[in-house]
Amino acid sequence: MIKTFKYLGIIILIAVVILIFRSGKEDDNAGLALLANRQKEVKIASVAELGGVKSTLPLIGEVKSESEIVLRSEISGEISKVYKKIGDEVRQGELIAEIKNEVQKAALTQADAQVDAANALFIKLQKGQRDEQIDILEFNRQKAFQSLQEAKISAINALRNAFILADDAIRGKIDQMFSNPRSPSVKINFIVPNAFRIEDKRILTEGLLLAWENANKTLTVDSDLILYFRNADETLGSIAEFLDLLASEINSLTSNVRLSKTSINEFTNLVSFARSNVNSAKGSISNARGNLNSQVSLLDIAEKHLEQAKAGERDEDIASAEAALKQARGALALARANLEKTLIRATIPGTLTLFSVDRGDFVSAFEEVAIVSNKGVSEIITFITEDDLNSISPGAIVKIQGKYNGIVTSVARALDKKTKKIEVKISINGEEVEFISGQTVALEIERKNDLSKFNQFLIPISALKISSEGTVVFTVNEADRVSENPIVEGSIVGDSVIVKSGLTAEMEIVLDARGLKDGDTVSIKK
Repeated sequence: MIKTFKYLGIIILIAVVILIFRSGKEDDNAGLALLANRQKEVKIASVAELGGVKSTLPLIGEVKSESEIVLRSEISGEISKVYKKIGDEVRQGELIAEIKNEVQKAALTQADAQVDAANALFIKLQKGQRDEQIDILEFNRQKAFQSLQEAKISAINALRNAFILADDAIRGKIDQMFSNPRSPSVKINFIVPNAFRIEDKRILTEGLLLAWENANKTLTVDSDLILYFRNADETLGSIAEFLDLLASEINSLTSNVRLSKTSINEFTNLVSFARSNVNSAKGSISNARGNLNSQVSLLDIAEKHLEQAKAGERDEDIASAEAALKQARGALALARANLEKTLIRATIPGTLTLFSVDRGDFVSAFEEVAIVSNKGVSEIITFITEDDLNSISPGAIVKIQGKYNGIVTSVARALDKKTKKIEVKISINGEEVEFISGQTVALEIERKNDLSKFNQFLIPISALKISSEGTVVFTVNEADRVSENPIVEGSIVGDSVIVKSGLTAEMEIVLDARGLKDGDTVSIKK
């Protein structure tokens, strides 16, 4: 009997243990189920909200001390506007004069329109070609062809006007110093050591002018205008050499019984006027040739776009459209740079101690036009990449060391040979600073571009999921499930990144992609 109770107690104990184990296991399973059903909470925001209009570019710069800056014209041309006078105080980056720039402004407007057109085509190719797109591309090709014809007419006019300037320089001005100037028996009217050489140069110049004059009579829009431009350049170069030789000989003259000081001064002025004519002719030809080359390129792009549209949409078509967009952006940056060359700005704050031009004056390239003095002012030199060139321009606001204000005064037109980057100069806004020459400082330069215009946007790096298969961002559908969206990323800007393609302004993306995978169910944090 005692043994029976003993066995019964053991059975009851085992049953209790089994019940406790089963109960614990059920609790564990319930906990796991609850954890599995728990949704990750995410925050979303529209791409348009996150950025793309304005941002800053973090850089490191080097301080260089300046006390006096010589301002020079970057191109030759006529001064059309003057904003300051000697003794005036100027701010860094302030405009003090303009060179005639209607052509550059028109080129900028046209380049901006070409970027819009190239960008629109790129977006449409990404989304898929529509039937009416071919009609639009055909219209664009016709428009580009018409623009090219107009550029050719402008080129012809530029060549003829350049000849008029060259003709006036030699036959209208310089020939006053010669007897029989347009014949093989030409003689200079005063005694100089290199008289024979000068006379030979005048005979050669006459031949070049006659050839140019005859060539202009046969010019048409079907002519090889690039060849005509090259010949005109060579002729102007030869004329410039002749004028330089003549100027050198005149500078060595001294007044005597046969040659008065007044006559020498008159000869000097004639050479100076003639040289200005030649410089103006060169500038006119350069602008016309640049415009012609640009229009040839734009027509080529338009024809390729039309051909690609008719052939159908392929990956290489989209890649080509993207390349064309980059090329259009490059042309826009060049047009901006060309316009900026016509604007003479104070590169440091201070006082104009010299200002040698007035409205209507003609200036040569790199001619000294003003001096700005300011003892103790510092300039900061930094460098940007080609990717950043479109978003940084003179006048951009700069925060220095997070404390001082500055402004971009110039952006180089070419890569630095040592750094393989683009030099940017920054002036400090007249504040008391403690920087020393050679010191490195932290910079934040304001980007002025609207990235969304180029279908690019600025989003947090945390929104990216990067894997061996590529980079994606996540959107949330109506069923609260996340979906992967492939993107192509560009430059990193602080804790954000520029997205080159794959986004639209209206898309709402998850701000933190950590731990997410395609198809996950989430809840949206308000």
